[in-house]
Amino acid sequence: MYYTTGRSRKIQVYGSTVRLVQVPKYCFQHTDSAAGLAIAALYYLRHDSLTLDNITKILKTLTPQDQQKLLDSSMPIWMRQAIAGAFAVSVE
Repeated sequence: MYYTTGRSRKIQVYGSTVRLVQVPKYCFQHTDSAAGLAIAALYYLRHDSLTLDNITKILKTLTPQDQQKLLDSSMPIWMRQAIAGAFAVSVE
C-alpha cells in the first residue's frame, strides 16, 4: 500500500497488486524526517483511535528539532489539539 494525493486505486505491477490510497496533502510534509513519520502515524491512528499514551510515545521518539518541525507543520485541528495536549501533559 502506498499513499498518494491522486485517486485511490489498485494497479498490477509485475503480477503483484499495488494499492494506492488517497490521503491529504499534509501527510506528505517532511517525508525525509521523523516529523513526517509522526504526521503519517497520527493520520493512520485518526482522531477516534488516538490516546494520550499513543501520542506521547510518538513524540518521545522525536528530537527537539523534529518536535519543532512537527509543531510548525500544516495539519488538521484535531491533530494539532492532540499534540498540544500531549505537550502540555509532558511539561507538567
